[in-house]
Amino acid sequence: MTWMFAAISLNPSVQSYANLSDTQRDTINHKFASLAVRLLSTDCHDEAVAALKYEGAIALESSFALLGQVAARGLMSDPHTASAMQSLGTDVDKAKLNALLDEAGLAH
Repeated sequence: MTWMFAAISLNPSVQSYANLSDTQRDTINHKFASLAVRLLSTDCHDEAVAALKYEGAIALESSFALLGQVAARGLMSDPHTASAMQSLGTDVDKAKLNALLDEAGLAH
């Protein structure tokens, strides 16, 4: 999750909100790279070899995509984050949204 946040924080849309130094980002990248190599070469070595042998390089792409999904889910499932996401509802004009749902024939 930390590596994902550090990478996302470089997006120009949110960069001004993050306060990571280059040294911190380098440390985070190094830790994630070490974890990835350990998982592939030690912890899950046999599985990684089999996946590469039978599925090709796409196996690594798929596994890291899944890792990214799990990290995002971890970020979003934290109670503090979930609470902040739910607070959006306090600023939403419910009457306008209900009118939109009515016009579309959907229940609200």
